[in-house]
Amino acid sequence: MKHNKFMDSTCLLMHKDVPCILFSFDNMMLWAQVNEVLSIAHLPPYMIDNFRGYEYNLNKFLDHRVIPKERPNISAIKDYFDSDSSLELSLRSYMLSVSDHYWIKPADSKVTWADVNFYDNSFEDDSIFISSLTTLKKQIGDRTLISFHSHTPNTSNNGTLPQMWLHTDESPVLYKTGNQPFMQEPFNEAVVSVLLDVLGFNHVLYRLGTFGGSVVSACDAFTTASIEFIPAWQLEKSRTNHLNGLDNYLEFLRQNGCAVTDEIRKQLEEMIIIDYLTMNDDRHWGNFGILRNSETLEFIGLAPIFDNGRTFAYNSFSGDYEAQPAPYNLSKAFAENGTHDRELTYVTGVHDIDYAALKAAVPDIFEKRLIEVMARFEAVDTSREVVAVLERKVPGLIQTLLGRIDAMAKELG
Repeated sequence: MKHNKFMDSTCLLMHKDVPCILFSFDNMMLWAQVNEVLSIAHLPPYMIDNFRGYEYNLNKFLDHRVIPKERPNISAIKDYFDSDSSLELSLRSYMLSVSDHYWIKPADSKVTWADVNFYDNSFEDDSIFISSLTTLKKQIGDRTLISFHSHTPNTSNNGTLPQMWLHTDESPVLYKTGNQPFMQEPFNEAVVSVLLDVLGFNHVLYRLGTFGGSVVSACDAFTTASIEFIPAWQLEKSRTNHLNGLDNYLEFLRQNGCAVTDEIRKQLEEMIIIDYLTMNDDRHWGNFGILRNSETLEFIGLAPIFDNGRTFAYNSFSGDYEAQPAPYNLSKAFAENGTHDRELTYVTGVHDIDYAALKAAVPDIFEKRLIEVMARFEAVDTSREVVAVLERKVPGLIQTLLGRIDAMAKELG
């Protein structure tokens, strides 16, 4: 592999400055072989007491730490950085992330967490990670701007949408654009963010922006140098057949040492509520989870609600998102790929929702975000058809959401 400092090295999976696993790659870097487990307590939770074994789970970690092949611009990114592998590209930056505090380094390296983490150290990045196709074609011809040894969290970001972290003095900021041909995801993030404000649910604040020739949603990191995100899939244990998906997840939290209170269940039910209202078809076990102190390993609480772009029939011409066929009407969180209607039946707590006020706010929320996103699309010279389709959809989106609010009020009482 090109530019690879890990190929002939024994490596360490680190948790901040705690060595967790000593391992080495095979000759083709297709499989990592565990040499020694050094700290069980600091391993990613799914590696502990897992019947598949440390080696399988280490390779699962590595697979989750690269830009996925489904990312529309992955070929252009690898070409731009003169890389032949997403794994190799991620390893250049020690597989560091802005989500958790795990990373990889050669076993003989003196590099420390303080030297390389992206909370205390700045990082420079090019808009190649998020650029429009027109901008990409222009950038690919100028690879001299890139340092093969530059460090970035963007080569370890496993989201499928074009996206990138940008360093600021306050916090890393994540920019995400939408998928062709509708490019609706940034608009949806902004709308859902305001809906969550009205509902009073704990969530990440999203705003609209432009970057790299694209309209984007922008949000600050909800992790810090001492607080990390552990996704739900890393907490999964053996399921109990008579429990529904939500109750099984609560049991997984208990088995991982998390204090499960009424407030914890309430917050998970709030996620079900917003996913029902917006018909989120992408609430997988990677975009909800917990926050923990990476020094003490103590559970802090649930992560705020985030990643709400694949809502409102984002990949359809119709604004009647309730009438859409699978997968738009399916939930991936707790209903085992059942419908959102089924998942809503798992909500058993009392939620103080002012349904009349919520309905009254809906038209204004959509209309203001539509005006803003149209101006931003125009500023980056987006196809007029993208704007026209969204304009046509919004009245239907409003009416469908109002209907789902009524249906939810009837279901929850």
